[in-house]
Parts: sequence; C-alpha cells; structure tokens
Amino acid sequence: MSFGRVIGQNQLFVQTYERGVGFTNACGTGMSATSLVWSLLNDGQTRLGEVNDIFNPGGMVKTRVNQIHGAYTIDLIGNATFTHQIWIDEDQLRQNNLEQVQIESTGEELHYQEFIRQLPRYRF
Repeated sequence: MSFGRVIGQNQLFVQTYERGVGFTNACGTGMSATSLVWSLLNDGQTRLGEVNDIFNPGGMVKTRVNQIHGAYTIDLIGNATFTHQIWIDEDQLRQNNLEQVQIESTGEELHYQEFIRQLPRYRF
C-alpha cells in the first residue's frame, strides 16, 4: 500500500508499506502506481506526458505517465547503483563453491548515501 503527498508542481512524496516488511525506503511499483493515480486525478499539479520528481525515504526517481491509444504507460526513470564487483570462476559458481570468490567495493554506496543526505526530507 502506497501513500502519496503532493509537495509541489510535478513533485510527489511516496512511501510504501509492504505486508511482512513494514515501510520500505523505496518501491518502484509504488512510485509508478502513485504517479498514475495522481495524473488521473488531474489535480492541476501534473499532466500526462510530463516528467515528475518522485521522492521517497530512499532517494528519488522521475516518472512520466503517458496515454497511447487509450492505454496508460509509465516511464520509471532512475539510476542503478553498483555497490560491489564480484569475481568467481564459472565452474566454481555452478558447483556452488563460493570459497574463492573475490568481492570488491566500488565506493558508489558512499556517494549514494551523500546524495540521499542532501535530498529534502518529507514525512507523513
């Protein structure tokens, strides 16, 4: 279940509660669905085809709701963060032998956490 709050022109804050987990930091499905409902309600804060900034406790994404031949599509626009690189021999992986796996941090997690700290904080 997702909760959305309009925070500005083309801006929403969305928080999602998942059964068995509680409130999550981010949920792409929840942010997309809330964007669709917001656009369909047509409260003057967003229109179909416009890019929206969607904030959540784990960061932000952009969405765009489109209508094509009576059907709706949602573009979810965001980044992926690679936090580690892993090296393992394919034969070892197939045998589920993880003793010789090498794991190295990319350092991106620190940069992402800094990005999160600079975002405005919203709560319900």
